[in-house]
Amino acid sequence: MRPSISISAAPLLVCAVIGTTSLLAGCPGSGADSYDEVVDSLVDAIIIPGFAEFAGACEILSESARTYCDVRDPAVLQAARDDWRNARGLWKQQDVFAFGPYSQFPDRFGSNIDFHPMRPEQLQALIAGNDEIDAARIAGLGATGRGLPAVEFLLFSDEVASDDRRCSALIAAGEDLAALAQENLAAWDPASGGFARELTDPGGEFADSEAAAAEILSRVGFLLENMRADSLLRPLGGGGEQAQPEIVTSRFSQHSIEDLFGQLNGVERVFEGGPARIDRGLATLLRRRDRHDLIEAFRDRIEDARAALRAIDAPLQSAVVSDPARVRDAVDALGSLQRLIQADIANALAATLTFNDADGD
Repeated sequence: MRPSISISAAPLLVCAVIGTTSLLAGCPGSGADSYDEVVDSLVDAIIIPGFAEFAGACEILSESARTYCDVRDPAVLQAARDDWRNARGLWKQQDVFAFGPYSQFPDRFGSNIDFHPMRPEQLQALIAGNDEIDAARIAGLGATGRGLPAVEFLLFSDEVASDDRRCSALIAAGEDLAALAQENLAAWDPASGGFARELTDPGGEFADSEAAAAEILSRVGFLLENMRADSLLRPLGGGGEQAQPEIVTSRFSQHSIEDLFGQLNGVERVFEGGPARIDRGLATLLRRRDRHDLIEAFRDRIEDARAALRAIDAPLQSAVVSDPARVRDAVDALGSLQRLIQADIANALAATLTFNDADGD
């Protein structure tokens, strides 16, 4: 059970003095509409555009994989690998929204698109066999044999797609990934009745916009915990075991540190808001409570986390063995940011820590 943040009905102390019973009513510079404004802006400027951009990147990746298999040219292979890196980075930015279609049955797009650790032996067995290889066959492998990790394995492993059956698997995995990305977008898109309507028109899964904002705030804390515990501490052998470099994410592409940068970008986008001046993020709620100190603290600590990651001067699977101190520095820096979110910022927003059974995938 991991802590989830839900915004309490209890008022801020400054509001309690005048007897308010709502989180925001009577508080200077704020109002219930601020939650609507922030949630609507996150959906319109970050959630839906982010998943749409990822879907577009997967289409490009699928096409570049097919092109490589047509020509088997090293330069085209490099272009396909770059397209994978781009799609991967866009997906990791969206990890902060690990709820709704991302994790709920029957879709569980998070697992199907990005299960870790994947099982390359499933793809190897398929390639070694005689069965037809197509997107449906890749989908039939389940979460452990499809998605971004499957395409990564086929593009970056020592046995890069170099024969007809391996290329068939690469093309099929790319098509399956592109289809998953489009289905995920549709499952979120409020224009087609997708899950984002639960956020923008609460009353179902979320009682109101405060509860919807609380879910997003919760996921920021969960993501930072996952980054520390799963992406860094486990490969380090955090429980006293030997280092396990083979369990780092994106190990075939040596993209593990970039994965973490992408996730931090997602955290920052949720906090600061979208690219336009009118876009709102969680910082808006602090600004309207005159807690500019916490906004500055967030900015300082996320930059500290980035600096700690940049200081890991090797692929992560090497660094957990050769330079564990720097990896632990990154764990500590992410922990400082996590505590700021789950303690100081949660308290400033009159949030209470509860528990849920979210598994983070």
